[in-house]
Amino acid sequence: MEKEKSLIESEENEKAFEEFKERLEGVNWKKMVNQAKTFIQENPGKALLIGFGVGFLLGYIVRKIKD
Repeated sequence: MEKEKSLIESEENEKAFEEFKERLEGVNWKKMVNQAKTFIQENPGKALLIGFGVGFLLGYIVRKIKD
């Protein structure tokens, strides 16, 4: 029973990974980077606050995982 469950989860994870991989392949990375640069140049204050916020959240999450 336990082995069957892990096989099903493994297959589901593999399927989800393949779907995610296909989505990433369809992304126009140059366009996304240019949009980010434009946003940062037009809104430096907002970009800085977003960066601090993301850094704080990642630090909080990593800290919780270690504890």
